Amino acid sequence: MTGSAMKLELAEVFERYASMSDDPDLRRAAAALRGQRAGRKEIDDEAPLAEMFLLVAGGLAVETAARHVAATISAPVYLASTARRLARKFRAAQNISSVAVACKTD
Repeated sequence: MTGSAMKLELAEVFERYASMSDDPDLRRAAAALRGQRAGRKEIDDEAPLAEMFLLVAGGLAVETAARHVAATISAPVYLASTARRLARKFRAAQNISSVAVACKTD
């Protein structure tokens, strides 16, 4: 039996014990053995970010564009956190684009 097969089998054992005992540590151990990342799943913001790129290209500030887009995709109670997330991802994408352009010109 290969190492990866043993890990998957052990993950199944941990999952069975977790279901019997309701122990979250066993569930996390099973997920780790399967290679799953811990924590929340990343939110797919591809479409909202594309809309933000258009708004910023049209002259809006990043924060203003983020608030406009957040208002269309988020419940009012989550508006501020959604706008912050979008602005953060937008800036990260801009930094990646800047590095890519700099590498092409060198």
